[in-house]
Amino acid sequence: MATNFWSTYEVSRSGERTGTLRTFEGVQICAILSSQVDALAPQYDPALGANHYWPGAGGALGAQLKKYHLRVYPGRPNCHELVLYYQELQPEGGLRPDRAVLYVNTASVAYKAKVAEDYGGNVQALEGPVEDKPGQFWKVVVGSRVKFQSLCKVRIITCAEPNNVNLMLDMLGKTNNSVLSNVGNAAAGTLRFDGAVESGFLINNRYWRIEYHFTYDRDGFDQDMEVAAMKKVPVIVPAVGEDGLAFAVGKNGTILGLIEDGARVPCVLYTETADFSELNGRLGWY
Repeated sequence: MATNFWSTYEVSRSGERTGTLRTFEGVQICAILSSQVDALAPQYDPALGANHYWPGAGGALGAQLKKYHLRVYPGRPNCHELVLYYQELQPEGGLRPDRAVLYVNTASVAYKAKVAEDYGGNVQALEGPVEDKPGQFWKVVVGSRVKFQSLCKVRIITCAEPNNVNLMLDMLGKTNNSVLSNVGNAAAGTLRFDGAVESGFLINNRYWRIEYHFTYDRDGFDQDMEVAAMKKVPVIVPAVGEDGLAFAVGKNGTILGLIEDGARVPCVLYTETADFSELNGRLGWY
């Protein structure tokens, strides 16, 4: 089993796993000469840079030295008792610029469908003008045309030194222009950057904490559309009263209706892309 710096001074050790996530906590008791207390301080005091792993532990989340307690050793002349406390880190507790934690929320967003199929399998418009009847419009009168589109909300937490606000602005509202190897190999055009939250101390700051927000759609964010020029034409319609019933025969009125003037033009609503490679390079995984 691997040792740590304090193994040769060790008198006893104990440990257990606690909490919902079964985090390991350990205590190592050592004996040192009173004359060595100051000289060895950088090895046991975290404020002076002490950063030891629990004997046999290691890795990004391995139990590390968190605090210590020092006192004159009862019954041992010229000695001090050193109690070292170790604890496994939670994922965000082990962050550094080349590490990140990924959170994915699979959810959906509501939208209003424009077309649907009738019981015969024919496509039926749900909203908009009736093509061959100027002045008339399709509208849902029973039920709802709200549907849900499946999306993944992605949150990535990391830290950096220094932060790069211009990088965020260059990516905002855009999608990745190439595969992102450190974000699940997301294909080009499938991950949209929705913004970020950055925080840090303005005095003696070591790292900025950065929380990136994305929306992932495996089908991409480009949308196929059709546009058509419309023109107004006069249309004669039966005059009706406030009750919706027609007046006597021959009582008509003229309104302006909209009809398509010419062929429909297919087009694509593109979502702009950006280079996410610098962000991708900032990320590493435990």
